[in-house]
Amino acid sequence: GVWRKNREKVLDRYLKYPVVRTAISTKKGNEYYDKYPNCSFLPIFARHELIPGLSNFGAGLYVEDSRSSTEFHSPARRFYEMLSAGLPMAFQPESRNMLAAAGCDVSRYVVEGAVDVQRFLKRSAAFSKEQAAEWRAPYRDHVRQELKKAMRKMRENI
Repeated sequence: GVWRKNREKVLDRYLKYPVVRTAISTKKGNEYYDKYPNCSFLPIFARHELIPGLSNFGAGLYVEDSRSSTEFHSPARRFYEMLSAGLPMAFQPESRNMLAAAGCDVSRYVVEGAVDVQRFLKRSAAFSKEQAAEWRAPYRDHVRQELKKAMRKMRENI
């Protein structure tokens, strides 16, 4: 992702001294390279490679900047990308409240720091299934059904 200074403290907890092999997908020359030399770096995935590419990893880490943890923001796009790829997600503790406001209870998947990531990975296959069951839905079908209902109602009123 893109380097953001206001995420630095949070990212340090997970990336400064990772306990497991850790990769960061970012553009070359990004500040991550200097800040987290114990991580490996991958170029940003092309759109058509994103979901298949993400599915090759053991887990993803969802972090927010301090502002996102205090003001309501809908879940970041990376949440939906990782969910679509079937990638089990670990969450920083501060993200719990805003994600709960969006209807996602992430309490079982919270990791405090790098050591917790290692523990999370031991159950990652089960977590992936749980997260998919809880947060995936046929949204496209729901939208189509709602659209059809709205069109029927419009026709009735004409």
